[in-house]
Amino acid sequence: MIIGWALLIIATVWLIEKHHLWKRVARIAGAVLVLYAASANAQSLDETTEWIHDFVEARGYVFGPYGTDDYHVNFAGCAITVIDNQIDRSCSLPEIKCGDAHSPSYIRTFKSNLKDFDPGASDDIQEADRYTVILRPRNDRLVVMYSIDKVPVSKQNVLKVNVDSLTAVKRLVKAFNHAITLCGGKASTF
Repeated sequence: MIIGWALLIIATVWLIEKHHLWKRVARIAGAVLVLYAASANAQSLDETTEWIHDFVEARGYVFGPYGTDDYHVNFAGCAITVIDNQIDRSCSLPEIKCGDAHSPSYIRTFKSNLKDFDPGASDDIQEADRYTVILRPRNDRLVVMYSIDKVPVSKQNVLKVNVDSLTAVKRLVKAFNHAITLCGGKASTF
């Protein structure tokens, strides 16, 4: 078997030398090596969405003066679901009077597909006690389905995820942009 491989290599080198193909072979080999190195270092969509999910599970908890938000992000390929479990503590404060219809907690759900978002339009902002990743759809389309306690409310043109620090929000924006690109998200026309 080793002799067979050795003969194949010798014959290949002889043919390349005879037909002066060294430059072509070198270019092809270089291109193959560059493509292999790029694919080996790039994260797949599954790896990226798994990282986002785990990161938000660990850092997607925001404790504010009037309540808490507990974020979860789930993926099925490029389909994304953001769940915000909100607990309202404002009625426990003496300066706020709440009526009987006040709900102390509810679940907000946002569903969309990453291919509909613009990877260059993702942003991060700081709002009082929270840091927010903002994903904007291509051409400001209404592609985010918003529900409260499983009741559809509206379609929106923004998807937000809150996390607990500035460092976390910067890392999350980078990961979301990578996932959007892997899903085929394109920049807005204007």
